[in-house]
Amino acid sequence: MTFDDSDGSFPRHLVSVRDLMLEQVDRVLQEADEYSTMPVRESRQLFPHAVLGVLFFQPSTRTRLGFEAAALRLGARVLGFADPATSRSVDYTAESLEDTARVVGNLCDIAVIRHYVHGAARRAASVCAVPMINGGDGSNEHPTQALSDVWLMKRRLGTIRGAVIGLIGDPSTRVFRSLLLLLAGMHVGKVLFLVPPVFAFSHVGRSDFVHTTLPGDIERVLVQQRICFEFRSTVEELLEESDVIEMMPVEVPSLEADPRSLAKQAFSTPERFRLTAEKIEATQSKALILHPGPRSDELHPDTDNLDNSLYFQQASDSVFLRMAVMASLLRERIR
Repeated sequence: MTFDDSDGSFPRHLVSVRDLMLEQVDRVLQEADEYSTMPVRESRQLFPHAVLGVLFFQPSTRTRLGFEAAALRLGARVLGFADPATSRSVDYTAESLEDTARVVGNLCDIAVIRHYVHGAARRAASVCAVPMINGGDGSNEHPTQALSDVWLMKRRLGTIRGAVIGLIGDPSTRVFRSLLLLLAGMHVGKVLFLVPPVFAFSHVGRSDFVHTTLPGDIERVLVQQRICFEFRSTVEELLEESDVIEMMPVEVPSLEADPRSLAKQAFSTPERFRLTAEKIEATQSKALILHPGPRSDELHPDTDNLDNSLYFQQASDSVFLRMAVMASLLRERIR
């Protein structure tokens, strides 16, 4: 994220939160507010002839359907693929990512891509004739998820300046990278990390426990923006100290693997990472609970009806934020 003043124009593409100025973030959040209360019959008049192109090389429920719902609410139409096996990108012809992006870009007015290769969204945007949105590329970034989460935090807290944010899971995932870059620019008070252990094998084959460190780019931004960050050992500590907790599964399949190579594996989340209604009630925590989904056993369904649990609202409200991003990019294209 860029922390300088902006000339007011929105970027051509949204590949990273680094593409945005702080005032552009504020403007998108304000526009999402407007869409959240706008009748659908009005919003459908905004871009009635636009077409969204969808290029999803990885499986998705919330992101893909969220973008498609956002397009339909803006009056736009949708084309594309949710399974690359239905395209010529993965069969014996193996069409290049750049060629696929160029073809789809010539058939639509705006596009969204999800891919398992780090940097794929930037590559696609570099050749695409229309604005490209990154719906998640490898372990790199997921900007609209982060924007949506920050929007929800801000609405519930009033402001996130000075807030204490707890994060459970691997800080190098694309969701957390984009989120942390945004949070740093919006001057949160502190970030608390509850991270999974990493095991390293020595040259003699012995397994030694080491503490997970932050990705270098994330740590540099937090230090530059003077954001305090600390590590914690249990979910109870985060419940007692945080204003917001965003969590992910402790064990996440590789986001940079071809989805066809992945198989479901049984995994039980260690108790110190699991969040339940009992733990929330025992700590009397009022912390907002967010999870980008899909959840496993780290977030118990018995939390769903608690006032501070936002798991399902997080998914449904993201539509309005994605409407705001798409509208901003489409307006910039026709300026």
